[in-house]
Amino acid sequence: FVFVEFGMSILWIYMVANQLLSLLEALGNAWNIDKSVLALTVLSWGNSIGDMISDIVIAKQGFPSMAIGACLGGPMLNLLLGLGVAMTFNPDQISNRCFALEADPPTAVAFLFLLTSLLSSLVVIPLSRFRGYKVYGVYLMLLYVAYLVLGITTALVPKLSRTFSWKLGRGC
Repeated sequence: FVFVEFGMSILWIYMVANQLLSLLEALGNAWNIDKSVLALTVLSWGNSIGDMISDIVIAKQGFPSMAIGACLGGPMLNLLLGLGVAMTFNPDQISNRCFALEADPPTAVAFLFLLTSLLSSLVVIPLSRFRGYKVYGVYLMLLYVAYLVLGITTALVPKLSRTFSWKLGRGC
C-alpha cells in the first residue's frame, strides 16, 4: 500500500503542477506577460520558496552543513534528473534521437549567471576554508538580483535580447 500511495502522490503532484502551469500560462496570455518573465519570477519562486524556508530553518537549528547540502542537492536533482528524464523520454518526439531546445535570451542569461555563481562558489568556499561569511552571502543575493534584472530586461527589450541570442548545433 505504501508504494501505491507513493505513486498516487506523485500522480497528484503531477496533475496539480500541470494545472498550475496552465493557469500561469493563461494569466500570462491574458496580461500579455512574456513566458520567460513568468518562468524567471513566479514559476521559479513557487518552485524554490519551500526549499529556501526549510534550508533557513535547518541552518538556524544548528545544522549549517545539512542546509548547504540541501541547497546544492535540491537544484542538482532538479537540473540533472529533471532535464535528464525530460530529454530522454520526450513523448512528443519519441521517433527522433533529439529535440531542439529554444535558445531564448533569458535562458542564455540564466546559464551565464548559473555558471558565474557555481564558479565563484567553487573558488570562494574552499579559499574561505569552508566557512560562511556574510560578505559572500550578500554577494550571492546581489548576484540573484542582477540576474533577475538582466533576465527580465532581456525578455522585454528586443535590442538587449539580441545580445544574448545564441544558436548552437543543428536541428535534429
